[in-house]
Amino acid sequence: MGWFKKKEVNKLLISTSHIKDINANYDINNIIVKSSSYLPKWWSTLKVDPLTSKKLFNIIDNGDDPRSLNNTKTCPSFINLFNSSYLLKCPSDLHIEVKGKNFRFFSNDTRILNVSSHPLSQMNNYLEGKYFNIKINFSCIIKSKTAPLSLTFLPPTYYNNFPFHIMPGVLELLPNFTPSLALNCLVKIKNTDKPQHYFFPKGSILSMLYCNIPPPNIEKTDLVYNNMDHFQAFFLKAKKEWFLKKNSKN
Repeated sequence: MGWFKKKEVNKLLISTSHIKDINANYDINNIIVKSSSYLPKWWSTLKVDPLTSKKLFNIIDNGDDPRSLNNTKTCPSFINLFNSSYLLKCPSDLHIEVKGKNFRFFSNDTRILNVSSHPLSQMNNYLEGKYFNIKINFSCIIKSKTAPLSLTFLPPTYYNNFPFHIMPGVLELLPNFTPSLALNCLVKIKNTDKPQHYFFPKGSILSMLYCNIPPPNIEKTDLVYNNMDHFQAFFLKAKKEWFLKKNSKN
């Protein structure tokens, strides 16, 4: 009779259907996966003492020496990070050539991956002359399905070496807002006429995305991209509309 409506589960929705000539069966795992299903080899192969739990309680109860447990496999910060994050992957081979604060890029598939830049005047010229911005654009759009979730951009330190500084930031996803996915980086300006070359093989990890809640499953779907001239204004409007709609149901 519909009295007990099943609660809809939140998901991370991602779409590539708006990209011209993209295969409908494009594997979204080329772009983003849960880190819990893609653990770094060095960490996943660490051995854990089968008596670890007993030792932990001994430390608490008896004040035993904790140094025997000095292993990241039992460290809460590592466990939480790997269980609560997504990984942003390089969906095609990418080569970025940098000379001074100029750059050019070569991508095997510019439909899904390209590179642009923001002027540091948007940050009141903070770090101007020392760094410049590179923005790695993934031609996909994302949103949450039923409730907001926040993704914090972190360096992929535990997976592979990433040569640029990832600009710390939090991407808040809403059920009624469809931004594109991008990774903003700071590149150090080197005083040399010799170009610097950076290579990112397909499948390499570009960033970790720490989620403020247990990361919902990823679902590929068809979304409509909102071409936003004023991103922040559209985001604030969508956030206000979502909370008004939610509160009207309560």
